Amino acid sequence: MAFLQVIVSVLFFIQKLMLVFTDRKSGWLVGVIAAVFAVFYFYHLDMMMYVALEVSTIILMGYGFFKTDESSIKIKIFVGLITSISMLTLAISAFVGIMTIVEFISTSSFLAGTYLILYKRLSWGWFLFVIGHVFSAVLGWEKDQKVFLFFQILSAAVSVYAVKKFKNQEPR
Repeated sequence: MAFLQVIVSVLFFIQKLMLVFTDRKSGWLVGVIAAVFAVFYFYHLDMMMYVALEVSTIILMGYGFFKTDESSIKIKIFVGLITSISMLTLAISAFVGIMTIVEFISTSSFLAGTYLILYKRLSWGWFLFVIGHVFSAVLGWEKDQKVFLFFQILSAAVSVYAVKKFKNQEPR
């Protein structure tokens, strides 16, 4: 379990750095790899909503890796549909008490943030990542996952930097 905590935390942190400072293709690929490990990590923590989130983000980040400016409208609709279904599932889960409000805010922020970053709404996407990382840090604290907690705080700081960096670079 400690190995998964470290690998997931480090890979997702590296992914954030790559998305901010390098080409996005490599960042999305590292995100897919991190999300695959995260499925097992969150399964062992019995955090099934995070497992569902990671499965959704594997699809979204995989799309980010393969996406071109000429991507098919059908693929864009599929990605929007996956995101919408995932968000609806998260909302229903929170409403019926399967997950906590902290988990809901965290997972939905990450999912919506990933979607927005994919479509170049960078400052809003990174802003949602800030929220997601802050609430994930709370969960890391609650689950006594110190490495995960530490990297959530670092990732929140990188996300704040990204909000400022990309604030004036979005299409109008």
